[in-house]
Amino acid sequence: MASRLPSFIKGLIWIYLLMAVGALALALMDPANDPLSGLFLVLLSLPWILALDWINETVGLDASWLNIILASLGVILNAVLLYLMGRLVGWPRRRRQD
Repeated sequence: MASRLPSFIKGLIWIYLLMAVGALALALMDPANDPLSGLFLVLLSLPWILALDWINETVGLDASWLNIILASLGVILNAVLLYLMGRLVGWPRRRRQD
């Protein structure tokens, strides 16, 4: 197991999280209440948004705030998986030749 997270994976996680924050801001601050304003957030939270949709059906609410929370949970799950895959796989490092 890699002892340190590779910088490429760190950068990938940061870019992913920045895109997710931008998509969340777009979904929350849309002045026209466009139904497609949350599309980018849904795309970034796939496939977990599909798996977490049963919560929305169980509760019986069709509230946008619940959908945003579920999509945010999907984004967090994706970021954690990226982190764990980076720790597990790692990248081959050059060894110093003394």
